[in-house]
Amino acid sequence: MTIAAIEATEELIRKLDEKHPGWNLWRTADLGWVVKIKRDGHLLGGPTLTATLAFALEHTVLPRIPRQPELMGENLATIRKVDGRFAAFYDGKEWCGGFKLKRDAVAFIDRTVEKNTAARAIWVRKYFPLIDGKTEGVDFIFED
Repeated sequence: MTIAAIEATEELIRKLDEKHPGWNLWRTADLGWVVKIKRDGHLLGGPTLTATLAFALEHTVLPRIPRQPELMGENLATIRKVDGRFAAFYDGKEWCGGFKLKRDAVAFIDRTVEKNTAARAIWVRKYFPLIDGKTEGVDFIFED
């Protein structure tokens, strides 16, 4: 390896450090190279060190957007008496139990649906403009 090639590789490493702080480099079993970008976990490989570093330098980290909260409908919430106490069920599954009074269970359902509606409104205000007209996996990634 010539001094010019070493300097070119060092320049690629410096640029990669600026663009993607926090990355790992290792040799593969087939004598290739792999770079892992820590911010998004992508693995980028290539046959030579210089090619791999250049490929990693071209990589763009996609923004991560949380998924929209699931819509909770009051029509899926029911109240049943279980072992002498009232329990709230949602979509057939026990959600929360141990209420002495039925009105407490009803109030719990109402509060939870209101919180869900507010969380969805916040998500729409905060994140919808960022993804409107864009494609998941190309322009952004949903967090799971």
